[in-house]
Amino acid sequence: MLDAIRSWPLQIKNAFSVSLKISGSPLVIAGVGGSGIAGDIIVSAVDKLPVFVHKSYGLPGWINSNTLVFVVSYSGDSEEAISSYKQAKMKNCMLVVFASGGKLELMAMNDSVAFVRLPKGLSSRTALPSILFSMLSVLQYNKIVDVAQDVKTLFSVLQSNEWELKAKEIADWLKGIPVVYSGSLLAGAALRWQHSFNENAKMFCHYNTVPEMTHNEIQALSKDSYIILLRTKEEEGIKKRLDFVKNLAKGSRIPLVEIHINGSHLVSLCTVLYLGDLVGFFVAKAKNINPLDSSVIQELKKALR
Repeated sequence: MLDAIRSWPLQIKNAFSVSLKISGSPLVIAGVGGSGIAGDIIVSAVDKLPVFVHKSYGLPGWINSNTLVFVVSYSGDSEEAISSYKQAKMKNCMLVVFASGGKLELMAMNDSVAFVRLPKGLSSRTALPSILFSMLSVLQYNKIVDVAQDVKTLFSVLQSNEWELKAKEIADWLKGIPVVYSGSLLAGAALRWQHSFNENAKMFCHYNTVPEMTHNEIQALSKDSYIILLRTKEEEGIKKRLDFVKNLAKGSRIPLVEIHINGSHLVSLCTVLYLGDLVGFFVAKAKNINPLDSSVIQELKKALR
């Protein structure tokens, strides 16, 4: 799995090459699990178009023929994504499918629906950069985002050895339940850290964002937790609240590590995502756990047939 994580820069470079004309608004990104997380990242990267993420069956009731829908499933066989595809077709939405094959490819081909092929040979977790930057490439082509320079920067930044060294440090430090906090700009990355701990290291993790957690959860910080603060350039109110959480944890002797990543929003976001994937892998390795094992999820899929 480590080689797949290390392939982030190459995946980004290869994925950011999709030329596809689209129209419609708002944009709904329908997908679950490792495929759906890309939608959470897109939400914070796009400000010229309303973006909604749908992580269930079907689609929101308000969609219509003007709605643009990205249906995302790395395998192409996720039943939730297939359900979303059928609903989008029923409502005559403008539709694009992102998959490596599977039933969704066949459905898209039969229905003459725009299809973006993702590279085979990965898991949905490790394919995140391919999924994310395929969507960003489509949005870039349609002048909805302007991230070409960020892509060049990321290709260089993520090849540094410092991220693996930092990830090993965090994995060695972590001796309890990880609790990940961030501001709203890194919310998608914080969720991805939770997924990485859950799926790769097979351990419970909790995440939340500031300011919301400072209105409730801040009353319940526990010494059993190992707090991970993900930080970037923040507006003053967010900065003050994260600083307060940090000082409160330190004063209560709650283990805490603070990760500051600088750069543009997309560069910071993807660097934090990359680091989180590495941390999850090294925690799994330290626990002698196969990070790619998904036996419980496979049992669920069998039970649902």
